[in-house]
Amino acid sequence: RFKRDVGASSTIGMVYTDRTEPGADFNRVLGTDARLILAGRYTLDVMAAASADGSPGDPTQWGSLVSASLDRSGQRFSAEASFKDIDDEFRAGSGFIRRTGITRVETEARYSFLGERGDLVESVTPTLEAEGIWARDDFWAGQGPQESELGLGLRTSFRGNIGTFLDVRRSSFDFDGDAYAAFRRGSSEVALSPLSRAAGLFSGLYSVGFRSWVSRWERVRFSIDGGWRETPLFASGLPVDLGESWSGNLGITVYPTGSMQAEVGARHVSIFRKRDGSRYSSATIPRLQARYQISRTLFVRGIGEYSSQERGDLLDPMTGESVFTCEDEACGVLAGSDSHDFRFEALLAYERSPGSVFFLGYTRQFQDTAAFDFRRVQPVADGFFVKLSYRFRM
Repeated sequence: RFKRDVGASSTIGMVYTDRTEPGADFNRVLGTDARLILAGRYTLDVMAAASADGSPGDPTQWGSLVSASLDRSGQRFSAEASFKDIDDEFRAGSGFIRRTGITRVETEARYSFLGERGDLVESVTPTLEAEGIWARDDFWAGQGPQESELGLGLRTSFRGNIGTFLDVRRSSFDFDGDAYAAFRRGSSEVALSPLSRAAGLFSGLYSVGFRSWVSRWERVRFSIDGGWRETPLFASGLPVDLGESWSGNLGITVYPTGSMQAEVGARHVSIFRKRDGSRYSSATIPRLQARYQISRTLFVRGIGEYSSQERGDLLDPMTGESVFTCEDEACGVLAGSDSHDFRFEALLAYERSPGSVFFLGYTRQFQDTAAFDFRRVQPVADGFFVKLSYRFRM
């Protein structure tokens, strides 16, 4: 990774990664990026990258990634717009790209109404967000998006470091019917029919979210959030059924001393099928994190997290029959699952200066037989993590 300053605040850089297994697969990525400060309040970030992925005897697959974002900052008005285009064949073996073959466009605008010094309400900030995600070929052909979302938010800050945020969103999903060719419905593998697809089932879905936090005390801080939303139930990245999600999250952070910090939190999510109100899935995740700052440059951190998740069978949205996925005349039911895992992480971190760091981490994962049973917990995986980075100033 190379980066160079340009002018007072702008930078340009280049990155190259190579992940090769001798005599087997290889992945190489070359990219360049720039961060430009314009007129004092505008920030332009651009990046372009290409990947080469393949194995001996097979043709190399080439892919590309291009992204750009423009941000305007200000005391009252701020806005951001971004564009990202990822080729189907782009692979980042040394990183993670969640989705390829898409083009994403996002924009957000915020305006703050500021109160006077000492007012109960210090600021009120409405926000407007819009997002569209296209199949890459559809975008360049001028067709409509597969996914779209419009959001309205209202953030309010009160005297004493107390705040609230209310969020309302409307989203839609529109995938081509050919994408569902592998899906079937029925009571068994020998009596299958095409999956039901009601027109507009995944259009005009609403969600409401709320978050509040209290940071007025020096030693303890609280946060709570919750929400309801209409959400698709996905299989292989495609919306198949429709559900309603209810979620809640509670967090407490304490600072016993100036160098010690501990966080306790718990999150729960339940999804119910829209068709009949039956439970589709649930997840409960309590979490504990502790951090001790040994010195200005050295700290240790430990994290313990339990994840209990249960998911039912995927059902046809109209008939309630089981959903199957088929390939080469072989079909399998999309059955439910459950997992109950506990994860522990420890990290020793030394950061001499920005860009010059040493991280040493260890993680161990356990599997439980039932939700919060703890009587027959078995270790299933261990891992070590080392990162060494040094920044050369030129």
